[in-house]
Amino acid sequence: MDREQRFLIVRSAGQPCLRALLDLIARPGRSIHVLSPNPVEDPRIDAVFPILRITRRSVSLGGTLPDSRRYDKVFLLLDLRLYTLLSYRKFSRFVEQSRLGDCVHVFGHWNGKLLGRQSSQLTAAFRTARRRAVAALGYGLRLLLAVVRPITHVRLCDIRVERIGHLAANNESFLRKAYLEKDRGPFVLVSRRSDRIANRQLFTMLARRVPVVRSSLLADIITSPTFRRSPSMVDLWSSFRSTVECRELDAAPPQLRWLPQEESQGAAILAEMGVDSWFACFHTRDDAYLNATFPDVDWCYHDFRDADIHDYLPAMRRVAALGGYAIRVGSIVKEPLRHDNHPRIIDYSTSRFQSDFMDVYLAAKCAYFVGSTAGLYLIATIFNVPLVVCNGVFGHTGLSSRELMVPKNIWSVAENRLLTFGEVYRSGASHILSWQEFRRHELRPVANTPDDIAAATEELHERAFGTARYSEDDELRQQRFRDIYRRSSNQYYEYPSRIGRGFLSTYEHLLVD
Repeated sequence: MDREQRFLIVRSAGQPCLRALLDLIARPGRSIHVLSPNPVEDPRIDAVFPILRITRRSVSLGGTLPDSRRYDKVFLLLDLRLYTLLSYRKFSRFVEQSRLGDCVHVFGHWNGKLLGRQSSQLTAAFRTARRRAVAALGYGLRLLLAVVRPITHVRLCDIRVERIGHLAANNESFLRKAYLEKDRGPFVLVSRRSDRIANRQLFTMLARRVPVVRSSLLADIITSPTFRRSPSMVDLWSSFRSTVECRELDAAPPQLRWLPQEESQGAAILAEMGVDSWFACFHTRDDAYLNATFPDVDWCYHDFRDADIHDYLPAMRRVAALGGYAIRVGSIVKEPLRHDNHPRIIDYSTSRFQSDFMDVYLAAKCAYFVGSTAGLYLIATIFNVPLVVCNGVFGHTGLSSRELMVPKNIWSVAENRLLTFGEVYRSGASHILSWQEFRRHELRPVANTPDDIAAATEELHERAFGTARYSEDDELRQQRFRDIYRRSSNQYYEYPSRIGRGFLSTYEHLLVD
């Protein structure tokens, strides 16, 4: 027996239009529900939910649906005498964010008739009309800003807010560059309203420093072809590509500031956590955060960047032995930290103290940060906290001279050996960014050992407390790595951070082209 199909009609049009749509879709074996601003009656409708709230800017629910299952099809039934073609976006965004189902048909109403019996017809019309409108608005905004440019050079910046690493480093790098160039703007950061904010505290601190506008329409306008190449457009979506772009992280001070009440709040929570001396933060990447926050996306291609937090335990115990506290950080983690209730090792991530505020406060106030290739370590970067990225990727060069990098070695399955550092760069393995590509090339990243991580943490501790000393052999190995990078990587910029001295000493036999 076939499963009953479940259809939902999201309705703003009148009763005649609804009846016309029901004539088309009502069939035996189909359950039809209607989401509407007001009650409707028709024997072909199985359930009516008069809880749809429509405002000038948004569409929302004034209550909850009794059945949370997704529908097989969602029909948008708009009265085009009341709504422009651009209004389609707020309705479709509502369906997407509510996860009601796939919006596969769109119907419009004009003079009592349905338009577009197939979704492609009206959807294409909506998209074309919107694209043209956005292009026209982009051209108009470009002309307006060109007129006022002799008086004030306004810059509109397209930013990412849904990933904490981009929210932190991309914007901080831009603001430090402006600081060094004595460029006071004005700047306006623009993000899409539909994008989830990765960390509210960080977003609040950024908005205190420079205006932030949450507008999907404005974001579309400034990224449109008619505006994108304007001198008033700054694209902050891009990742870092050179030390020319990153030099400001060494040359300029942090641009975000803590309010006195925030300083007091953070200190009070630290005291409640039992932290009464200096502390170091530890963080590793796993798949829990992305799977929880973006469940509809398959993130498995990123798994080669993962690391086991328990490999960091010897380094945590070393921090405790030196008189500090080792705090495991992160907002969503795969598993608790098994640390045998060590009094100076704290699993903050699974504690009642975890919050957006403390995620930022701990990373900004720690003596040093031991991380991996996850965006949280960039909070430490933007507050000039010394850090080491363990289990890194050879293609990630770090962003400042305060950073240490300890990459994962690359194992050749075909040759049953580790690739030399020169081979890693020449072969392009340094820039492989998915598990699938590693498999295709018969390569496998090899996680850092607990000893590798402990040695890097020891070096970082010395750097943070001003006691680091490097021998002539240490500097020679560092220079050999930089020479290999320069000759083999085909990059036009220098390696800004240092490679961990213990790592280079242990794997000195790989320091060849």
